[in-house]
Amino acid sequence: MKIKKNLGLSDFFTYEYQARLIHDAQMLGHNYENALIEYWKIFTANLIKCFEVDRLKGSSTSLYRYVENVLDSVKKEEFQRKIIFDDQLLGVSEKVSIITEMFLLIREVYYHWTSCDLSASIKVLDHILSNKLKISNIPGYILPETSILYRGRVSETQLDKADMFHIPFMQAYKIRNQRFSITGQPLLYLTDSISGIFNELSIRSRDEYENLYIAQYRLKSDEAAWFDRIFDMTINGKDLEHAIDYELFNSYFCKFLLSCVCSFPNVKGRNKSYFVEEYVIPQLVTQLLKKLDFKGICYNTINNNWHDECSNQNKDYINYAFFTQKENVDNSIDIKLRNRFIIDSFIKVLEVDDYRSLSDYSLHGIINMIEEHFDRINGLLSIMNQIEGSSYSKYYNKEKDYFFKDGKYCYIEIELGDNNK
Repeated sequence: MKIKKNLGLSDFFTYEYQARLIHDAQMLGHNYENALIEYWKIFTANLIKCFEVDRLKGSSTSLYRYVENVLDSVKKEEFQRKIIFDDQLLGVSEKVSIITEMFLLIREVYYHWTSCDLSASIKVLDHILSNKLKISNIPGYILPETSILYRGRVSETQLDKADMFHIPFMQAYKIRNQRFSITGQPLLYLTDSISGIFNELSIRSRDEYENLYIAQYRLKSDEAAWFDRIFDMTINGKDLEHAIDYELFNSYFCKFLLSCVCSFPNVKGRNKSYFVEEYVIPQLVTQLLKKLDFKGICYNTINNNWHDECSNQNKDYINYAFFTQKENVDNSIDIKLRNRFIIDSFIKVLEVDDYRSLSDYSLHGIINMIEEHFDRINGLLSIMNQIEGSSYSKYYNKEKDYFFKDGKYCYIEIELGDNNK
């Protein structure tokens, strides 16, 4: 897929456009650090190209004016920085654009990490978050109370409901490198669509999806307010287009760049690899965001095969990585986080009513079938909301929430007597 000509700035700040640039950068640079450099080149070139398209169209949008200021930063004296080349000071002050400064800082984070200087790496990243993104001025994303999320697992053996939560703390040895979590540190990864499960688990064959288990997560109404501070790392230009001033735009622009860098697909560290170079920056971001009291991260995924038929049709989803907390040495899971969800009984593809009669076994058909299955379930679950106007509803809702609370067993004690008499 090639980038079409005559696309403007509103097209540039989209997932589709950046996914193409990231894919091209990884094709040009065969390791992560070189791919970052290639991404800087094509990111900057394409931004200028889209800006010129809008200029020729006579654009006067705030997005156009803000981007003009970003591009002009390469010429402005206030953007002079001390630049070091191979431990040698290039000059007391050297002009550097906002874009280049961000890429140099991000590369420095990675350089310190691979040089075994974790402390310096964290300090540089903290500088990016505090002084470039100005993260204290960026509100957290609030997860809507009505959100429905999903978790999937592929297993050839029967799973229990408990298996559909995060990997237990006592089984941390099973946790491999994941985008936002370091080996051995569990996060709860969820997605907001069935197609997201297929894409995240790279499910492509019938053998794989017939061993797929899917659980549906809903927020408990009395716990929904907890999900009020999630860091939004999705790739979209919404915040950029609606920024009220240049200072805020600059923060969101730097956040956009960081989000793109954290979305680089895993090229070499597949299967059981212990190290995935594309995950270094997002994993360090996780460490700092958790210290800043964020509850988790929402983000997009750009897969290596994002441009094939399946991924291209099912790319419009958002992933969530919720931070976990072990409060007691005996805790198997994050109990407080678990109690904030209603986790409906999981379903296996083979158990869906329509599966046996389905003539089309394409992935697209399977995804549609599972989505329709959960739609029917959610329709049944919503019946309690449909009786809100009745004078009886509050009493029966109270009983439902008290006596049939998720994960709790309640019974009435009666004298059964002795049947043998």
